[in-house]
Amino acid sequence: MSKDYRKWIGLKSKINNTNLPRTFHVNVGEIWWCSFGENIGIEIDGKGDEYIRPALVIKFFNKNHIWVLPLTTSNTKGRFHVQIISFSELSAVITSQLRTVSTNRLSRFISKINKDDLLTINHELINILKYETPANSGGISRPLGNNRLIVADEDTLSNPINQDNIPTTDMPHNFSPIQNHILSKLKNAKSLRYSDMKPDHIPNDLYNYHLQFLVKKGFLIKSGEGYSLSESGIKHVADPYPTNDAITSLFKINVITIVSRIIGGKIEILNQVRKSNPSYGKVGVMGGVVLKGEFIELAATRKLKQETGLDADFKLLGIERRIMYKGGEIFSDLMFPIAYANNYSGELIEDSDFGHNMWVSIDEAIKNESDAFDSIKGITTVLKAIKNKSIGKLPFFFEEVVKSDIVDREQL
Repeated sequence: MSKDYRKWIGLKSKINNTNLPRTFHVNVGEIWWCSFGENIGIEIDGKGDEYIRPALVIKFFNKNHIWVLPLTTSNTKGRFHVQIISFSELSAVITSQLRTVSTNRLSRFISKINKDDLLTINHELINILKYETPANSGGISRPLGNNRLIVADEDTLSNPINQDNIPTTDMPHNFSPIQNHILSKLKNAKSLRYSDMKPDHIPNDLYNYHLQFLVKKGFLIKSGEGYSLSESGIKHVADPYPTNDAITSLFKINVITIVSRIIGGKIEILNQVRKSNPSYGKVGVMGGVVLKGEFIELAATRKLKQETGLDADFKLLGIERRIMYKGGEIFSDLMFPIAYANNYSGELIEDSDFGHNMWVSIDEAIKNESDAFDSIKGITTVLKAIKNKSIGKLPFFFEEVVKSDIVDREQL
């Protein structure tokens, strides 16, 4: 669409030379007619002979300097559109079009929105400016370091949001710190109440905004028992390597740690009742993510120490790759190096954030690994070799297994 800038340039000069009356004042939360003008590319334009459209004042710096958000009625449900219920359900602000303007551009007062709408819009701006990951882009718009940005007027959000008050988590960072905090809490629980997940020193309205954001996006489920992870939420917390490629991000390496001992002539295996999703409540041998640049056997030693307090030297016996599908879509793609140790030192920590640790008989350990869908064949192979006292003769193995909630098949 071609544009004729000559008429706007003349009006622009007139607006620039306007002297504001001494009695002029403008407040955050007010909607004014604003001369946006005739602009370039995706920059929003004004309409009519005055090139105006309604604008919400979102930040007041001084009498001449403000931030505004343009309003639209053409699309109130877009990704970066926030409806203004207290003004009109047919109107929305366009958060991606935040602009610095001179108050000379304001011509007539229209209305004022309520604090609830203003808080919602402010939180959306915070989320976009600090945490939004643009679709199909080459990077993340998140700033590096601890760059706190509060987009709100002092009356509306009187207490600065200190992100240092939110405990550090190992969650992927394509969510805000508050959202990651909520997800990390639910990673280690079947369900939690509203107050159980709230970070200290965070305002209730801000916390509730982020909580409801996760519900709206389908990562949490609200029920009579509280909040729990949805299937999408479980998939998210199970993925420590988020990328913009949804398939690539599902791939990771999890080392399996099998530790045995002999008590009274009977073989026992160290097991754990999981307190963490995606396998909450599952009983079996333990393991965890291999870090980038980390040797597998050292990763096994680190994870055992971290989860049980025990020290052991592991030997890598084999590797199994498991590709899982749910509902016809890929759910996870994991490489499982399986490591074994029959000597250990230290005192077992029975309960930790990871789960409840205990020794079980070799037969019970084999039974615990028998889940048809969520199982790793290589673990059973190693456990049976331990039981038959043939572990020293077990050849190194590598298998790729495809599992589906519709049909299972193996690729040998």
